[in-house]
Amino acid sequence: MDLIPLSKKHEPAIKNWLLEFYQNHLAWWSNSLQLQWSDIDIKNHIEKHDLFAKAWRRLLSQSSKNDHFVRAAELNNQLLGVVHAGTEID
Repeated sequence: MDLIPLSKKHEPAIKNWLLEFYQNHLAWWSNSLQLQWSDIDIKNHIEKHDLFAKAWRRLLSQSSKNDHFVRAAELNNQLLGVVHAGTEID
């Protein structure tokens, strides 16, 4: 396995992963808060707030910073995932 710099070529796979994460995450919160959001409501929320684009820009930006570690994990040129570590102040 190789850890390589994150690049534009990784965007399609990461987009699929992040959209699935947001869908599951928001569905969990919707159920927990009894909001009764449908899958369509959640998809519309993700799109309205441009959640993927914001997350992607943040990952790309953090990949070039000294206080974060963002790398694509690949095996035989196949993307396995993303390794992301760092600290942020909320």
